[in-house]
Amino acid sequence: MLGWGGFWILTLTWGSLFLFSQAGVSEIDPIHLTFIRLGTAAVGMSLVMMLRRLPIPKDPRILVNLIINGIGGLMMPIFMLNLGIQTVETGVSSVLQATAAIFAAVVAHFVFADERLNAVKLFGVIVSFIGVIVLTMRDAGGSVGESTLEGQILLIIGALFYAAFTIHSRVMMQRNAIKPTVFSAFAMLSASMGIGIVMVWNMSQGTIAPTIPINTSIDVLFAVLVLAVVHSFLCYLLYYEVVARIGASQATMVTYTIPPVALIIGIVFADEILDAYIIVGTVLIFVGIGFTKLKIDLSALRQQLRLRFRPSR
Repeated sequence: MLGWGGFWILTLTWGSLFLFSQAGVSEIDPIHLTFIRLGTAAVGMSLVMMLRRLPIPKDPRILVNLIINGIGGLMMPIFMLNLGIQTVETGVSSVLQATAAIFAAVVAHFVFADERLNAVKLFGVIVSFIGVIVLTMRDAGGSVGESTLEGQILLIIGALFYAAFTIHSRVMMQRNAIKPTVFSAFAMLSASMGIGIVMVWNMSQGTIAPTIPINTSIDVLFAVLVLAVVHSFLCYLLYYEVVARIGASQATMVTYTIPPVALIIGIVFADEILDAYIIVGTVLIFVGIGFTKLKIDLSALRQQLRLRFRPSR
């Protein structure tokens, strides 16, 4: 029950992440918001790791890779999301983040021998990128939406970081047998320290305030609390339970169920408009993702077609 039940809880919860993030950055600097999210999750994950008495990696090479993964796979995507969502609608943000699946397919082509891009998958990548172009045309085309091209580019950069370091984390866990909770705890610790350094440097330069605004509204503080405790800590714990019960390949399908929920939430709660650019762009992106997930042996298919249509003698 927790398997698929948890899957749909994650879909609904992470689908609301974009609305809460937009509320957070409306009054709090993206750097502060990123630090609060990652710092809270890092503390929570570390406590869980200690309570479960999970082994801590001692190999310096592994620790260095965990630090790199935390900065590239957590800090950068979340920071880019918080920067980009200031000027991009929540529904569009969720769709652009889903393009991480396309970037991951491209990166995996160069890393894993069993995940090469064939003609079908390459077609899917091209179709998805056309969908991205359609979405980014909303600003240039004078659409009724409120998304800017700059904000969308930041979100795409975040998706690229997420995709590349998802592959990196997969390689690390396969080669070093690291428990997912341990991996996540160390990654979040390094990510929170990384954004902490960025925050302190910006404070010293006077570009951001030392603290969040004292007059921050209750609604925004609540949104930040939900982002930190629910979206960044509890959801990751639940995600690993879902992976254990239904498998990684099934669990990662949550990436594709989140955007429809986020689009609906944006329309209902943020008065966002579902225009032709969003509909066409979203359809193209997910059709393309579907093609990249097809398991088709083209050489075997061609051989079967030759045998079937071979002229009889």
